[in-house]
Amino acid sequence: MQAILLTEVDGLGEAGAVVSVARGYMRNFLLPRGMAEVATPAKIAEVQRREEQRRVAEVRAEEQSKELADLLGRTILTLKAKAGCEADFKAAALQLVAAVRANEPGCLLYTLNQGDAPDTFVFMERYANEEAMAAHRGTAHFKTLGRAMGAFMDGPPSVQRMVELG
Repeated sequence: MQAILLTEVDGLGEAGAVVSVARGYMRNFLLPRGMAEVATPAKIAEVQRREEQRRVAEVRAEEQSKELADLLGRTILTLKAKAGCEADFKAAALQLVAAVRANEPGCLLYTLNQGDAPDTFVFMERYANEEAMAAHRGTAHFKTLGRAMGAFMDGPPSVQRMVELG
């Protein structure tokens, strides 16, 4: 007969498994100990539905984990300053770097770099977790200094998410 295990049974299977057992074993051992229940077609379908939901949730969690790992890898923002505004942009950006480093323990890396072209600036960022990244975006210094930098920017930033390989 078929049984659905309610607990792990050594040599038989894990909880939730549908297994074939002798009627006497089911009646005299598994049922009295609450280790299994009789597997009706409806109960088997329910077990299969729950297993499918578990697999879907596991795949979704794996995908979210990979997305988060990508996001928390390295974020590189390339920004262009308006002609003649390079010094003003740089001053505001350096204030932001100092504020982030002083006030955001979840930020592991926050640097400002200048490209070969004097109007090109590159931020490199890395956060300990998603909460730290969200906290960064919500800080007063990010909002205030980001707005100040925006006045000197020539268009939107280019954002690259990098995954550290080694």
